[in-house]
Amino acid sequence: MFQTEHNGRHTTWTVIRRETGKEIAYVTVTAEGRAGLVTVTCEPATDETTTATVGYDLTALTPEANADLDEFAANYPQLLDHWQHSIAQAVTGRQITSDQRPDRDRPH
Repeated sequence: MFQTEHNGRHTTWTVIRRETGKEIAYVTVTAEGRAGLVTVTCEPATDETTTATVGYDLTALTPEANADLDEFAANYPQLLDHWQHSIAQAVTGRQITSDQRPDRDRPH
């Protein structure tokens, strides 16, 4: 279990499933009224890289949190793009080019 703070949102993350090198799943709860399941699944790609699939199943716990989830869904492609660049740079020290990005347009 760990906690994060981002843009004033305090979130508690609890690992509920882990298969080293393949998958991790978290239950998340924010003090601002949302909860959910986040899964990250990794598979080897043919070019000696890894393809990660990230899934969010989030629920608003208060009426006010509905707008927050709508905004999250609208910004999901940018969120994944940010994470892809950050992870690639941390792992390899290089940026990912646009032709290396998988096609994505919605939360999974």
